[in-house]
Amino acid sequence: MAEEVSSGPGPRPGPGAVDSNPAQNTCPVCLSPFSGQSVATLENCQHAFCLTCILEWSKIANSCPVDRIAFEVVYQRSCLGGPIQKEIRVQRRRPDDGDGSERVAVNCEACGRSDRSHLLLVCTRCDSGYHVNCLTPQVSRPPGAVWSCPDCAALSPPNSGGVPVFSDVKMTLFPS
Repeated sequence: MAEEVSSGPGPRPGPGAVDSNPAQNTCPVCLSPFSGQSVATLENCQHAFCLTCILEWSKIANSCPVDRIAFEVVYQRSCLGGPIQKEIRVQRRRPDDGDGSERVAVNCEACGRSDRSHLLLVCTRCDSGYHVNCLTPQVSRPPGAVWSCPDCAALSPPNSGGVPVFSDVKMTLFPS
């Protein structure tokens, strides 16, 4: 939720000033040209956006859509490069609040699907995923504490006799 911090009695220069580079005359979110609508800049970078675009974006993440620099204040301007009309504080968002609800989907490199996650092995060297029955040869049960995908296993040291070295890796098996 956005909250107005202040609106000055008149135009003023300030933080988040925009370089009036003619190359940036469109919103990086909606790709519409800046013409007639309110423009917004962020407190920690010089990118400009349609005010409505960045306020909608801030409901999901409070990092710049271009360079991913975090922000908590949006500066409303009447036009690109214009003075700040209003400061709008946005609710702070974190990429992962630690409740485990935001799990990254891993797709099987062989079949391209992410279903049957209880059968999905994830390489501990490169994070590639494979269903146990998509591997050749198929794996009938999860391997021990470590597992490498076929590509990483092929990168075994030449003097290892073809046996992959797993000293620095652990196997990850996603629960269903």
